[in-house]
Amino acid sequence: WQQSADSSDWINISGATSDTYTSDALTSTLFYRAILSLGSCPDAISNSVKINVIESPEADFFYSTNYQEVSFTNNSVNATDYLWNFGDGNTSTNKNPIHTYSASDTYTVMLTASNSICPNDNYSENILVIFVGIPGIEPNTINISPNPSENFILITVKNGALKNAKYQIYDISGKKVTAGIFKNKIAVSELYHGIYFIKIISQDNVFTGKFIKK
Repeated sequence: WQQSADSSDWINISGATSDTYTSDALTSTLFYRAILSLGSCPDAISNSVKINVIESPEADFFYSTNYQEVSFTNNSVNATDYLWNFGDGNTSTNKNPIHTYSASDTYTVMLTASNSICPNDNYSENILVIFVGIPGIEPNTINISPNPSENFILITVKNGALKNAKYQIYDISGKKVTAGIFKNKIAVSELYHGIYFIKIISQDNVFTGKFIKK
């Protein structure tokens, strides 16, 4: 018996010389074929058979909120079908849905990932949805990078330079968590994981944006 990863380069399977062959547990797709040798006659080669290895699905997702609108990014692997339960009686089978909630609350969102062979896998997170925004805060009026961020954020204002500006950072509940004199690079390493709004106040303008602390 022989095996191959691509049906072109074949290798003999050690010890596999009987009329049947049982493989160990497979971790990748392989091709198999039998070689029949009889005395001085030329070897006879059987048709090859492809054994596909289907791995179990692993559900996972990331989300971002914009008040009542929540965008979901599907990070599942080994899955072909998806079922989202948004925790408010609504569902979706889209891979990367966007869902709009009708009330402020904490919702348990569950993603079920599946394929045609293996058992389903579930992943869930509790998502806080708040309709009341921060006064004067409208996201995406400045450029923030990296976003999500772990240690610091770099701020670029779309409409020009800032003069004698201050900044304020709010959490998603509207609580001010830090403030100071504005610099283009702001440390965020002391913040807890979550979604934050930043307001930059200069002599002439107010600039606002949203970032994720990971």
